[in-house]
Amino acid sequence: LDRDEWKDSAVAYQDDVGLWTDGGLKDHIDKFVKLAQSFKQAGLTFAAKKCHLAYKELSMYGYIVGKNGLQVDTKCTTLIEQWQRPICVRDVRSFLGVMNYYRRFVKDFSKIAKPLTELTKKDVGFRWSDEQDKSFQTLKTLLAENVMLKAPNWQDAKNGVRPYQMYVDMYDISLGVVLEQADENGRLRPITFESRKLNAHELHYTVTEKECLSIVYGCNVCERYVGVMTFDIWVEHQALEWLFHKAQLKGCLMQYVENLLMMVEIEGTKMQDLEAIKHYLTNFEWPAHVTNESLPRLRRKLKIYCLIGGQLFRRAAKGKPP
Repeated sequence: LDRDEWKDSAVAYQDDVGLWTDGGLKDHIDKFVKLAQSFKQAGLTFAAKKCHLAYKELSMYGYIVGKNGLQVDTKCTTLIEQWQRPICVRDVRSFLGVMNYYRRFVKDFSKIAKPLTELTKKDVGFRWSDEQDKSFQTLKTLLAENVMLKAPNWQDAKNGVRPYQMYVDMYDISLGVVLEQADENGRLRPITFESRKLNAHELHYTVTEKECLSIVYGCNVCERYVGVMTFDIWVEHQALEWLFHKAQLKGCLMQYVENLLMMVEIEGTKMQDLEAIKHYLTNFEWPAHVTNESLPRLRRKLKIYCLIGGQLFRRAAKGKPP
């Protein structure tokens, strides 16, 4: 498939192709015919028995994919609910392998699964206690709830109509991230749950350092959704405010500032100014809406911004927050 031609209506994965449309049945059929013609020209054929046309949702690779979002296939949740208690390390690895495939549906997966992952380490004997059993049962229960992950609305997020909401948290042993967006009724719905364990070095971080680390982790792991859009970050600790107002930063905290250069909430006039500066750096002329009164301010700001790979970055003085 030509990625540019089909990027908004089709995707190929291994030997399967998914096609979606939102313009009605005629539009759906027209695009399918066009897709079939592309395959014919390439000397490829469809297996008629495997073609499913005009469905509101489809089961693919253990998921139910539909207009409203993504869910775990109920056949899979049923099998996992019936999973027998592991009696050896191999059983634990098998269970965790399946659960890892669906980990984005489980909030704080790394924290909950830790008693089980510890059993898979080298030179650790198999010992099943209440702690492991609780972890095992909790993971099965949470997946059985079959949370639907919302399909992100890129346009609404970009326009600020329904911006992404990122909730980050840290625990003694792990980091957790929830990315949400409001639906048409204004109700916040999850897009993904992300988490990871802290490594041996990170376990000794201070509370502030761990909270800063969770923010950086959240931005990195959710980059495919948020890109460089404006979005809200919610943290229990005042890590972000402290980070950007501390006079001198060293070590990992300085690295966090560098990673968070673009992570400042921008509203109103500030956003308009940035759009104008980006337009100037791209086209070497100011956009039509820029007034004579705003030009001096924009020219001053122009000195501290640069364009890299089509994205706008703010220059930061060494050792100082942006």
